[in-house]
Amino acid sequence: MKRQNGLVIVMVLVLSGCSATVAAPAVTPTASPTATAVPSPQPLSPVEVVKAVSDRLNAGDLDGALALWADDAIWYIFGLPPAGSELIRGREAIRAEFEREIAGHLRWEVEPQSVVGNAVTSRDRTWLDFTRRLGVAPISATGQYLVEGGRIATYAWTVDPESLGRLKTALAAQAPSAPQPAPAAQAPGAAELKVVIAEGTCRTEGGGPLQAGPVELTMDVRDGNRSAYAVVFLTLQPGKDLADLMAASTGVPPAWAHPLHYEEVGPASTKRYQIRVTAGPLYGVCFSKPPDQAIGNLGPIAVVE
Repeated sequence: MKRQNGLVIVMVLVLSGCSATVAAPAVTPTASPTATAVPSPQPLSPVEVVKAVSDRLNAGDLDGALALWADDAIWYIFGLPPAGSELIRGREAIRAEFEREIAGHLRWEVEPQSVVGNAVTSRDRTWLDFTRRLGVAPISATGQYLVEGGRIATYAWTVDPESLGRLKTALAAQAPSAPQPAPAAQAPGAAELKVVIAEGTCRTEGGGPLQAGPVELTMDVRDGNRSAYAVVFLTLQPGKDLADLMAASTGVPPAWAHPLHYEEVGPASTKRYQIRVTAGPLYGVCFSKPPDQAIGNLGPIAVVE
């Protein structure tokens, strides 16, 4: 019996062990993979926009360069003879100009000098087949860029006086001497002059010579996208012309230019004031700010006694 009871006890223990619940191994839950956020590309800074335009043009990427210009962008060219200035308006007109320059094996170097807000001032140097043939390449200039929303809104390219001097000498050597026209009969002078600033540049209304003495000047500013506008009228020493004047429009006024009057006018407003004219011809340079830059030229306007 003792053996039987012992056997029974052993069997009970064995059966009890077999019937015990076996705990399943703990499973650590796997976290769902989290998608890595891809940062959106940062917009180009004004300096990066300016550099990218020249880099793309040098590579012949016209469409890539034009993507960085506003649809209604204005490109001012100051200091080139004979007119002294040229204005290229709108991206499609800028496209046509760049197409001509790329065909002329354009090389464009830009060296930013200063940044004030979204305005970039640079030292620009350009090579073209035309200036290479004249022996004056590269042409150096001051570049003034206004970048809005990642695109160039205005670009003022003003040739350096030294480069202009070399260019004028080279052009004069190639041009045949033209007969001097007979002096025209002088018309009576006017005592009033109106200057209109509109569509990013300026013009005079009325035309004709001015009478020496006090002249009533009306400034009619129709643009409203800058904080202030101005026109300064000057006389120049003999031997200087409009191209020289516009080439000097970004620095200290040269000793050979004699300003008569400078007065700022607010946007979309009209102002009337008086200037005194003693001699001619008279030249004018129009400005806007910010940034401080020329936006056009006037003249030469004859002055009669």
